[in-house]
Amino acid sequence: TAEIPYVFGNLGALPQATAEDRRLAQTMMTRWVAFARSGDPNAAGLPSWPRWHPDGERLWSIGNQGEKAVKEPDAALLDFLQHHAQFEMN
Repeated sequence: TAEIPYVFGNLGALPQATAEDRRLAQTMMTRWVAFARSGDPNAAGLPSWPRWHPDGERLWSIGNQGEKAVKEPDAALLDFLQHHAQFEMN
């Protein structure tokens, strides 16, 4: 839930918020609004968020160092955990 103050522009809940935090919040709000309007998180002035493809970069990283597609961390472990979590639920 750490993203909630950023997504809803409520950084007043974070007294230690910096100018970088405010820029990050603006980016996140812009992405979420674009997605809510059109189903596409891309917006003017921001890097192009590519469509997901199973053989490509799998996650979109948004942070104070910018935005970029990144490989899923420990994909094999996450796949293992997901498989076993589904198995337990069935």
